[in-house]
Amino acid sequence: MAWKAVTCAGKFYANFLLKEVTSVFRVKADCNAQIEIKCSQTSTYDFFSEARNWVALLPSLESLTAERDGAWRWTVRAEVPMLGAMRVPFRVERAEIAPARIEYTPAPGEQQNYLRCVAAFSELGLTTRISVAQALELRRPDARALHPFAAMAGATRIGAEVQRQMAVKLQEFLQAVRVRLEK
Repeated sequence: MAWKAVTCAGKFYANFLLKEVTSVFRVKADCNAQIEIKCSQTSTYDFFSEARNWVALLPSLESLTAERDGAWRWTVRAEVPMLGAMRVPFRVERAEIAPARIEYTPAPGEQQNYLRCVAAFSELGLTTRISVAQALELRRPDARALHPFAAMAGATRIGAEVQRQMAVKLQEFLQAVRVRLEK
């Protein structure tokens, strides 16, 4: 306990280091998008309720795996400046299934990778409005646990880039959904 013998500034520094060890490195990102398509709400719901359709059309979603406990493992890929390509698995479960809404939330027991994805459908006569919202959070005991250079990049910069990519990929996804469902 050598730090106890140093000056007040030294104690502050030692306490700061102790606080850093117990804190959590968090990267957060979220985005929303909507589109209107010429398709019934029922057909739209049926399409979105099949999880495999997400992986077929969402560019950043590399794979979906059903797990024994009923949860799904979604593996997402993002290009992050200074860090390169990152692949992150998210354990999610279907939380809400209703004729106008499908929601995936973090599976119980998930401690590091949180993903929430909601698709809502509103019938507007001959068209359906699809609104999709995604939010993710990556939690690590420190930046190095995420990537060796994550501390240099910073959680805010990483989150901003992931959010930018999420928005682009979500728009691409909705355009691909439009093409598929308006056939």
